Amino acid sequence: MKQMKDFETFAAETEQEKEHFQTQIEDANQALEQKTQIFQQAKQFSHFISGNTNTERNYLLIQKGIAIESACRDTELMSPAEFYILAKELFSSARIRQKIQEIIAERK
Repeated sequence: MKQMKDFETFAAETEQEKEHFQTQIEDANQALEQKTQIFQQAKQFSHFISGNTNTERNYLLIQKGIAIESACRDTELMSPAEFYILAKELFSSARIRQKIQEIIAERK
């Protein structure tokens, strides 16, 4: 009878270990998937800013510049240095940064 009890205890412990290892495997797979996604995003960003896609990047920068100038026509009269200072000041605002984060979060 004691052998049967020991076997049942061993079987229960083995089952618990199995469940523990399965949980670890699932956690590791999830972490691997997250790291793979981060790697893919970094790879895409790297490709985006590389010399091969300068045309795409330039196009996006031009679009953003046009959007800013259409929102405020007075920026056309500003020098590049003045415009940069203004943009830096605008985008350093906590309210603006929060709005940008909200927009980005919606896309994730």
